[in-house]
Amino acid sequence: MSRRTVLQALSLLLALGLLTYFLTQPDEVSHAQTGGFDRSQFANDKPVGDLEAQDELPETGEFNVMIELFDAPTSTVYSEALGKSE
Repeated sequence: MSRRTVLQALSLLLALGLLTYFLTQPDEVSHAQTGGFDRSQFANDKPVGDLEAQDELPETGEFNVMIELFDAPTSTVYSEALGKSE
């Protein structure tokens, strides 16, 4: 066999091995997605400050949250940096 044929055979075996590996991996998700959130595992998770006056947080289930970031978004900083570099 020529060297090229050996390399092609090894490449094919590697590709088949990787394909087999990825196809046989279990579909795992995080614990938070599979079961209910157990609030009792955290010692002190009660809201403080302005949040105390709001309704109680639900014990389980989904709820909406909004996260407000202090700094400018990365895309804004990046575009400003590109504009200054010219």
